[in-house]
Parts: sequence; C-alpha cells; structure tokens
Amino acid sequence: MPKSTARYRFEFRVHDWAVSTSRALCGRRTGVFIGMRDDASLRRIYFPRPGRAFSGDRKNAMAEAHPVWLLYAPYEEPGSAYLEWFNLDRSIVERWLEGKLGPEDFLDVRNTESREDWPPTWRVIVG
Repeated sequence: MPKSTARYRFEFRVHDWAVSTSRALCGRRTGVFIGMRDDASLRRIYFPRPGRAFSGDRKNAMAEAHPVWLLYAPYEEPGSAYLEWFNLDRSIVERWLEGKLGPEDFLDVRNTESREDWPPTWRVIVG
C-alpha cells in the first residue's frame, strides 16, 4: 500500500462516505466514480466489475467525459484508498455528508495549521 498523504479531517470524512456508499449499493467495499454535469446534476455513478480497477486509460476517459467528478479507489488493506476529485463544490460534498464542513474539518492532523476552505480539486491517499 502506498504511504498515506491524508492530513485533514475532510479527507477522512469523504473517504468514509465513499466506503459506506459503495458498501450500501454494492454489498462490499469497491471503487466508485461519480460524474456530474456543469450544473452539478448527477450524470453517472460507476462501479467497476470485481477485480477491475479505475486506473490509467479507464480513469482518464471517465474524467475527460465529466466536468465535475469524484473517484474513490480502495486498496486491498481495509481503511486505505486513493481519493481524487475535480471541480467538486463544497455544497455537493456537504449534501453527501449530510452536514456542513466546519473549521475542525480543515485542521491539519499532523500539526496545528489549517486550510482556509474546501479544495474543489484534490487528490489524496488515505491509509
């Protein structure tokens, strides 16, 4: 498993949401790609077949077809995954999380610094 790069609580919250969503819809922890239109309406939720992953050309093709998207790609180790999103508005994430992101979600867990706000484009390894 690659080394974790997660630093902020919002990364763990989005990770946990993706895990629970994939389990609820597929019966197991699996990858998910959520593609949205420019107006933030949902266009596609895609789960790979068992044993297949989102990587390389597959991920790039899906990303290029959607102006707004989120990718969750779990590693074999429970609790670890690659997360990436593009042009994803904070209000959408708060809707998915069923609650607002607060100042505590932007604190750096490795030190006492914090981010100013939600990053609309981001990638992180949670582990």
